[in-house]
Amino acid sequence: MAERGGPVADYAAVLDGRQGDVAALWVFLLFALGNLVGTLLLGVALLRSRVVPLGAAAAVLAWPPLHVIGLVAGSEWFEVAGAVLQAAGLAIVGIRLLNAPR
Repeated sequence: MAERGGPVADYAAVLDGRQGDVAALWVFLLFALGNLVGTLLLGVALLRSRVVPLGAAAAVLAWPPLHVIGLVAGSEWFEVAGAVLQAAGLAIVGIRLLNAPR
């Protein structure tokens, strides 16, 4: 849709219609579960493992609540802040794991 251009409102209507379809509802619920609960569980696992710095685990843990706050508040600033923190935390996790002895 993004590459074609065209009637964006029609594209949005198609996507909105699919989200309201009961047969496709599981896809969106699975995405939300993985996005929020999965990230929360990853952050808790990183925190408990003590393999990465506390700040990296906390940064990953910041995404789910900031995302929900942004949705409720209607402002993307919270979501952007959560995404930036999550990216920074995951970058630190990646660096730590790459440097870990094998």
